[in-house]
Amino acid sequence: MRLRRRPRFDNLQNEIRKRGRSWGRWVYLALVLGLVCWVGDTFFGNYIYLRAEGLVLRERVVLATQYPAAVVELRVREGWNVTKGERLAQLRSQNVEESLAKLHAQLASVITHATELSVKSGRCWINGLGLR
Repeated sequence: MRLRRRPRFDNLQNEIRKRGRSWGRWVYLALVLGLVCWVGDTFFGNYIYLRAEGLVLRERVVLATQYPAAVVELRVREGWNVTKGERLAQLRSQNVEESLAKLHAQLASVITHATELSVKSGRCWINGLGLR
């Protein structure tokens, strides 16, 4: 029988560990990189980005109608140049259409009444000219 040599306690061999996922290392590196980016942006960002202090002054234009309306067609897009007098949108309003219908009905009744009066008086009014 042979005696085995026992390993010495002061001379242990390294154990090979299984390679695991080191999420902690990546989180730490991401935090350090984020801190470096923040510090760089704070101190040197004005040299890289076009930043300015102050207000942007521009004439503000408000488009509005005097009556409730719905947009039927929009003829412009964001970023297009628009000139004065150009039609931007087509609107439709039920209130305006009702008002126009009432005015046309009143005009028709006035024309009818004027025609009846001209027939009774014996004159015929055609295009504003009094004819017999």
